Amino acid sequence: MNKRRLTLLLFAVLIVTVFSINVTVIGGGFLWDDYTLIVNNPKITTLKNIPDFFTKGFWENTQKQRKGGYYRPLILLSYAIDYQIYRLKPWGYHLTNLLVHLGVVALVFLLLFSLESDLMLSFASSLLFGISPFIKEPVGWISGRTDLFASFFIILSLFFLNRYLNNRKTSSLLFFYLSFILAMFSKESAFIFPALAIALILYRGKLKETLKELLVLIFIWAGLMGLSLFVSFNPGSLSPSRAYSFLPHTIKALGYYVFKILIPYNVPPVPDYPSIFNSPLLMIPGILFLITLFTFAYKPSKKFGFFTTAAFISLIPSFGPILLTSPTPVANRFAYLAAALLYPIIFIILRAVLNEGWAIILILILAIPVAQNSLSMNNLYVSENNFWNRAYKMSPDSVVVSIDYGLNLISIGKYEEGLKVLSSVEKNRNVDVTSFILLQLGKSRAYLQMNRDHDAEKILNSLLEKYPFDLTEEAFDHLFYHYVFNGKIDNAEDLVNRLLKKEGKHPRLLVALARVKAIEGNYSDAEKLLQSAKSNGAKTSEMKPVENLIKRMKYLEELASKGNRKAEAALLYAKGNFTKSEEILSKLIEENPSDLLNFLFLFRLKMRQKQKNDAIAALNFLIDNATDYRLVEEAFKSAWYEFSDAKLSAYILEKLLKKFPNQPKRKEKIMILQYIKEKLKGG
Repeated sequence: MNKRRLTLLLFAVLIVTVFSINVTVIGGGFLWDDYTLIVNNPKITTLKNIPDFFTKGFWENTQKQRKGGYYRPLILLSYAIDYQIYRLKPWGYHLTNLLVHLGVVALVFLLLFSLESDLMLSFASSLLFGISPFIKEPVGWISGRTDLFASFFIILSLFFLNRYLNNRKTSSLLFFYLSFILAMFSKESAFIFPALAIALILYRGKLKETLKELLVLIFIWAGLMGLSLFVSFNPGSLSPSRAYSFLPHTIKALGYYVFKILIPYNVPPVPDYPSIFNSPLLMIPGILFLITLFTFAYKPSKKFGFFTTAAFISLIPSFGPILLTSPTPVANRFAYLAAALLYPIIFIILRAVLNEGWAIILILILAIPVAQNSLSMNNLYVSENNFWNRAYKMSPDSVVVSIDYGLNLISIGKYEEGLKVLSSVEKNRNVDVTSFILLQLGKSRAYLQMNRDHDAEKILNSLLEKYPFDLTEEAFDHLFYHYVFNGKIDNAEDLVNRLLKKEGKHPRLLVALARVKAIEGNYSDAEKLLQSAKSNGAKTSEMKPVENLIKRMKYLEELASKGNRKAEAALLYAKGNFTKSEEILSKLIEENPSDLLNFLFLFRLKMRQKQKNDAIAALNFLIDNATDYRLVEEAFKSAWYEFSDAKLSAYILEKLLKKFPNQPKRKEKIMILQYIKEKLKGG
């Protein structure tokens, strides 16, 4: 068989094998960020919003409209195109991910073959990469396609760069630049590409010949970096300081990535980063890998040195989450591109120790358990509940998986089971500060849902006393709004004052105290506190709700002073005096039972008092007698946003859709109902 036919045959075997190993991911569903970016995102439903994808940040192009950190217009464009074809059928989005992964595998083969015409190296390396369980996350998770797209265009750009070094054609150079631009439009981690380009040029020994081209590349790079920062950067979006020591943790993370790329057996779907950061053994592969980087300079093996260097450069963005103190500092998807560039060294080493024939045979033997592990991970991405159940069975000793599994159980109403898992982690595992706080927040959430308020308050108060406020802001929010929600205004005020003594004039605490003063009716004090919060750096978005609360409270006071009993009841409700508020409301209902606004008010009041049966009775009367869909819609909003009751929200929404079939935004409400039902199932 001539070389051309053998090349085509091996390429076909490669693509068919990789497709066969990964094809069942198409049966997956929407998970996590998919709901924000796709299911509940009106921006992707029309191609008219394409200009916004390029002029606004990644999260700004969702309902959250949150600015900060990400500029990924090509990913949003891909979602919009998928939506035009598949609407909200998840298999179509998963198919796109799979096709792009196949494209990356094909490009890895072509790039490696174009570098040295080394057919066996190209086949063995791209095969190991394509079937590896280590890269399953971006393939199986729709929102993980950022790494797929960025890697596709980075490798494509390297391919055209190598062609340009061979043929010096302008078309190859233009495609080289264009592919780089598309990579930068896919994920900000593509910023490392100029370093990869220089590594390739040095490998080919053509640095002097391409200085002008590199200068143009740097110019394009600077422009794209400036555009990305201008459009999306928001300093306030950076995570608060956490207990990550950058250098040792980075070396251990490097050790984890290298070890799992080169030995992709029993790959955890979620890396246990507390264990990674607490493991001195992972320093060994990390340090050894850093030592091998000198091989590129000393050239004992030029090819080996190039792939080692390229893989390290590709891993540089994965160290950013540690530097920026991300709550997810280590993730398998961060090393997708590095895996594509590191797998060649396995074949290089085996061929050096044995010979090419035996190296191929050994690679094929090693590929069998790798493929089996990869196949077993395909159905992880069916639903969140399925993911955490399977992940927990696969990694029962993982702190991260156990905590997330426990939190997932709590989120779907299995409070006792979730508490059991979290308590086991707390008792038997070595948990870092960030994970410990997350664990305690989960326990407190379960206790609040189980009406064990004292236990929840004890946990949250302990966190706030023990740790800095920057680490426990979420705990403060839980406890503060729990007090306010249940009418314990004195407790809320005492909490804020204690923390102000501990933390000083923290803007968020000053805003919270202003809220308490507004509820109490001390408006001048509330306004002074807002001024103090502003001078200490509080954001307008944080202060605005309190300013609106002051206006509303003043308005209700004015109406109540004129004898408006409904306003008086609302004022007492806002102040947490539910008993007196209910007394007035009951008289109003007795006098005018046809005023359905009073029943909406009664529903909210009974929910606040945790008298759910009475609340549902008021709700059913409201639904049965409502002639305006907006009243029932308001009840749904209260159940979903104010009381976080998914079952009740689904119940109201089903009634709303059935009783008012011609209401506006019906399709959007059906989507929301589907989302809530998936959430209740653990999806």
